[in-house]
Amino acid sequence: MVRLQVRTHRTGLLSGQTVSTVARVISPPVFETIDSYGSRLGDVAYWRPYVEAALASSGLSDGEMVSGFVGTYPTFVGERLVVKLFGCFPGWRESADAEVAANRAIENDDGISAPKIVALGSLFPGDQEGWPFVIMERQHGRAWREAEPGAEAAGSVASQLGGQIRRLHDLETAHPLDREDWIAAQGENAAERHRKWASLPAHLIDQIPTYLGHYRGGRRCLVHSDLTEDHLFVSGDRLLGIIDWGDAMITDPFYELGALHLGAFAGDRRLLGRFLTGYGWRLDEDFADHALQVALMHEFDLFGSIARRAQAARSLAALATDVWTPMF
Repeated sequence: MVRLQVRTHRTGLLSGQTVSTVARVISPPVFETIDSYGSRLGDVAYWRPYVEAALASSGLSDGEMVSGFVGTYPTFVGERLVVKLFGCFPGWRESADAEVAANRAIENDDGISAPKIVALGSLFPGDQEGWPFVIMERQHGRAWREAEPGAEAAGSVASQLGGQIRRLHDLETAHPLDREDWIAAQGENAAERHRKWASLPAHLIDQIPTYLGHYRGGRRCLVHSDLTEDHLFVSGDRLLGIIDWGDAMITDPFYELGALHLGAFAGDRRLLGRFLTGYGWRLDEDFADHALQVALMHEFDLFGSIARRAQAARSLAALATDVWTPMF
């Protein structure tokens, strides 16, 4: 056991003012494998001492915490607050930094609906990982996945989302989120990743290197990167908020479309059209190919939802036309 020194910064606007230091005897979380870490992600009893330490050190309390959506990092939800801990999983440092930097970028724009950060700090400042934490407001409403909005409501939300993402993409951004070589690096081994995932048929995977050879970047801006059905919160036909900014970065704005269209929209081209209209996205003859190229270079496999459509496509260009041509 080691003595935990919790240092945190309480904030209205992430002012950085140190408010307290809490000492208690507790060990940093240790996991032998990523699988063992993953098996604990939703374990409230295991993480409770760490969550309570983060809250107490920030001068906060929120009753009983329950596990939130089990994703990449331990996340626990109370009546008013959400506590998210970062560590163990590869890229945790970049995710923690992105969560905070993106919040700083959007916090003064009332046109972008997202929970505000209330406090942040590190559970083990002297430890190699440190286990930084972020305490945020709880996002009200229901995730798109749970709400399952009907066609009219979904279209309204898609349009509202388009307007908010346009505001996001137009923000002036700081360098901590700039990952200039991200797309290029993802493209180098895209075919190899897709062979492992196997959501696309082999004949389309064989075409990926040549198809991506025609990719042209262009504009770069701040993107959320993970607009899935678990990160969009709605009530009826209203978009209430966008959560989980740990993948935010500055890159090609088309990177935003993959998780959204192939995830939350499940490939529905009418919803894509409503989003693009709300955004005011300028379409050109290369739109469908550009969108598919960037989706192929995404960090995660996005194509499970359209696997049958992909099987029927003779070429990636044909798949682009079938999936990425919006309907208005």
